[in-house]
Amino acid sequence: MDKARGIIEAAVKRGDWNLSDLSKQIGKNHAYLQQFVKRGIPNNLPEKVRHDLARLLGVEEVDLRGPDQADLPSPAAEPSGRPVKFLRSSKHKFYVAEWREFMGVKIDAAARAAGLGINEYQAFETYPINFSLIQFVALADEFGIRGDQFWFPPPKGKPAPAQAAGAAKKRARK
Repeated sequence: MDKARGIIEAAVKRGDWNLSDLSKQIGKNHAYLQQFVKRGIPNNLPEKVRHDLARLLGVEEVDLRGPDQADLPSPAAEPSGRPVKFLRSSKHKFYVAEWREFMGVKIDAAARAAGLGINEYQAFETYPINFSLIQFVALADEFGIRGDQFWFPPPKGKPAPAQAAGAAKKRARK
């Protein structure tokens, strides 16, 4: 059993919570944490769930990360300490996956830049409206593009050699 599941089970055994109430408190269905603890579904808790759960259980968010999330940077926070802003738009598409593929960035590098696990990143890439503003900035930096370019599809064909080389050099410096 990984650390996250152990922390949740310990809180339940102490009588602080039951899995159903805890699941509802984090905005999930009543069986969400029971499935996570007993059946291993999902493999890892998403960032928002970890954050909310950590607050309720009085533990650090990093303690609720799964084994393949251990090396992720801490969740993005604005320097001012204000809550992270999310981009919301039902009228516009964000071309994150298309730009990642166009610039030749591997999915694991993009996930690290966004501070997400690979599976969580893939879900976010499918529905990019879930990325925070800080994650968009980190991804633009990783891809070697400007943040506003996510609003538009990449050009047809391959990136210009200078553009691709610049992005590769930027990634190599990290």
